[in-house]
Amino acid sequence: MIHWSDLDKADRRMYLLFGALTLWTPAGILLAAVSLMNGLHQEWPPDNLTESIGFWSAVIVFVALFAGTLWTAGARACRVETIKTVTAFEGATGTATRDGQ
Repeated sequence: MIHWSDLDKADRRMYLLFGALTLWTPAGILLAAVSLMNGLHQEWPPDNLTESIGFWSAVIVFVALFAGTLWTAGARACRVETIKTVTAFEGATGTATRDGQ
């Protein structure tokens, strides 16, 4: 089992963004639905500024969390691949030293 204290900063950020995205997905849908129901007409387009702000803030926050999660996961995957490549190169060339010295 991996403990939170064992994770580096980038991994923690990825898990926090994914957790926030998981919580925001239903909350954002509810915010958008409630915002659209507060107007005179419960349909698209929004009637007033409050509806527009509620709807677009739900969409923008979702897109930002989703993009941030994908970005950090992609950066982590590239970093892990780089570490594997460097380790394989050191093993193949014999430049790796014993006991990290």
